Amino acid sequence: MDKQDINTLITRSEAICAHINTAVAKEAYAAAVPDGWRIESLETLRPQRQYPRGKYRTTHWGDFIAYGKARQGEGAACFIDPNKMSARILFDYHDGAGHAKNTATYDIEGTPLFLAIQNKTGNPLKQRDLTDLLEDWGEDITACDKDGEVMTTAQAVAILSSLTVGKAKSIKQTQEDFAHERTISEQAALKADGRMVSELRITDPLYQGTEKPITARFRIALVVDGDAFYLRLRYIGGDADRRAKAEEMMESAKAALAMPVYAGEYDAR
Repeated sequence: MDKQDINTLITRSEAICAHINTAVAKEAYAAAVPDGWRIESLETLRPQRQYPRGKYRTTHWGDFIAYGKARQGEGAACFIDPNKMSARILFDYHDGAGHAKNTATYDIEGTPLFLAIQNKTGNPLKQRDLTDLLEDWGEDITACDKDGEVMTTAQAVAILSSLTVGKAKSIKQTQEDFAHERTISEQAALKADGRMVSELRITDPLYQGTEKPITARFRIALVVDGDAFYLRLRYIGGDADRRAKAEEMMESAKAALAMPVYAGEYDAR
C-alpha cells in the first residue's frame, strides 16, 4: 500500500466518522455507511427506541384493559377472537399500515368451576371421575335425571357409584344420539332408586374477566363396549356459550378503550 492509498483510506475513514457523527447529532436512528452504503441502525446509541414495541401478555382482564388504556392512542385497535377466546391490542395498527410490533394479548382463562368440569368433557370417564367432581363442587353443580328433575348431590353420587352394567353387545363408542344412549342407560342395573344421572348443569360466568352468568349444560352418556362401560360428558351448546362470552368481552372492551374493537384475529404478515 503506497502513500496515496493510505491517504485515501484515511480520507474515507474520516468521511464515515463525520457522516455517522452528523447522524448521531441530528438524533437519527439510522445512517448510510459509505463502505458499500450499508444501512446501519443507530437506535442503540439513542436514549429511547425509534418507536415503541414489545409484547405484553396476561391472563387478567383488568390488567389487560389497564395496560391498553395507559397506552392507547391514534392508530390502536383491539381484536377479540371468539374461537380462541383471546383478545389482542395492536397499538401501532394504523389501519393495517403499522408495524404491529407493539401489542398486548389477553389469554382468557376459565373460572375454576368451569375448568373443573370442562377438563373432563369429551374424555372417557370412570364412575369415580364424576363422583369426585360432584363431591368437590356439589354446591355449584346441579345434577338432573333424564326428565330434567333435579336430584341432590348425595343422590347423584350414590347412583353413579352403584352403577353396574351386565354383558351387552359392543356399540359404537362415538354414538352421539342421546336417545339411543339413554336406551342403553336403561339397561343398566341401578342399585339406587332407579334413576340415571343424565345431565350436569352449572350457572357461572365461565370465563374470568366476564360477569354475566350462563347456564352451561353437560350431558352424561353411558357408552357400553362388550361387558365394560364408561361415561362421557358432552358440552351442549358450547359454541353458542363461547360466542356469548366473546360478545360480552367486546362490549366491555368498547366501553373501556378509546379504539376500534373488532371480532376476529388479525395477521400482521
